[in-house]
Amino acid sequence: MANVYGSLVTPRAKRIATFGLVLMIGVLLMAGYGAFSLMPALRAEKSAYHLHETKRAGKVLAAQILFATGYWGVCSVLTLSMVGVAWMYRREVNRMFAVESQKLWKEHNEESETTA
Repeated sequence: MANVYGSLVTPRAKRIATFGLVLMIGVLLMAGYGAFSLMPALRAEKSAYHLHETKRAGKVLAAQILFATGYWGVCSVLTLSMVGVAWMYRREVNRMFAVESQKLWKEHNEESETTA
């Protein structure tokens, strides 16, 4: 009996997994930068704003808050796209498993017909 379960991980599944890994590393780096660099700087600016309440300082603070909101929005979208990539990977592996299972059953049926 030949090895019908050659590999459930196709080149397409490997590309999807690689893309998912790169995406995950990017999200983790963005989250780390945002948590440890961006947000503390924004908090410091906010407390400094109360000391120098001018129109320009208010506009600068508003722009920084807008930037931070956009930054976390992009990070959230990338995080949700990781779920989509994981779903695509699972679908590809399940598809290959079904194909390989059909091959196995077909081979089994052919062997049982020849021995009977």
